[in-house]
Amino acid sequence: MQKAHRLKRLVEERTRQAFSEKGFQPLDLTNVTVSKLDIHIKDSCAHVTFPALICESPDNPEQKFMIPLSPEKTSAVATALIASAEQVKKETE
Repeated sequence: MQKAHRLKRLVEERTRQAFSEKGFQPLDLTNVTVSKLDIHIKDSCAHVTFPALICESPDNPEQKFMIPLSPEKTSAVATALIASAEQVKKETE
């Protein structure tokens, strides 16, 4: 069990390092939520509901990020995640 945990942490560290070398800031996805936003303009208020990804910085867990998605983008991301997960599953079997 300890060996598997150490291997997992090594892979996570190397993955973050590879992303950083390519100029990306790695984030840990911690949740998916449906958010509501009220936009007040003059005497009216518009309500916007959207799905969002909740992430945090692995270097600073107190730093959190919300990535809002449109319904179309959410569907595309979900489809891509499922396809990617299936590909990884096939490659690791």
